[in-house]
Amino acid sequence: MNAASAPLVLLFGPSGVGKTTLAHVLNQALRMLHIDLDQWGQSGIDAAALRPEWNALHRDLLPDAFACALRRRAADTGHAGAVASFPSFAVLPAAAIEAASRQGLSTVILYGTVSECLDAFLRREVASRRGLDAGFWYQQNAAMLAAYARPEYAAFRVSAFDRGVRRSSEDLVSEVLCRAIGEPASRLARLRTSGAG
Repeated sequence: MNAASAPLVLLFGPSGVGKTTLAHVLNQALRMLHIDLDQWGQSGIDAAALRPEWNALHRDLLPDAFACALRRRAADTGHAGAVASFPSFAVLPAAAIEAASRQGLSTVILYGTVSECLDAFLRREVASRRGLDAGFWYQQNAAMLAAYARPEYAAFRVSAFDRGVRRSSEDLVSEVLCRAIGEPASRLARLRTSGAG
């Protein structure tokens, strides 16, 4: 696969919805470089040295530099593409998502109800022993959930849950491939049997 056609995915969504987990699965199954911009206690965008590219995309609706940076990093590390996972408070304007899609950046907003997302977050916090509570979750996620609930984001939302139960990683990857990257759902199975990942 050449660098110009390498799949590039931007993952947004609330805390605990499974952005990092999905990015890890994409990394393992499809050899996509995971750029984790959701860094606890620091700006992941600054830590990844992507501030100018992010500002151009987010503020100026100019996605070229961000797309080029992801493609270059994927190519330089021998990956088949890249997936960037963003912090829960990050909201990309719908116009920026549209501009990004014209440059091959597929945006996926992992989504769920408030109760589904909050429950998943609290379970993660208990397991990690970090101990953040529901108040923290609401503070970090309420504005983002309200923004991404608007109709202009509907085409980019992927439900991370099915009737309150987290969907399997394979099911989510299949939908991401089908909806965001434009590949048929069977590509994951072909990649696994061909030895990629």
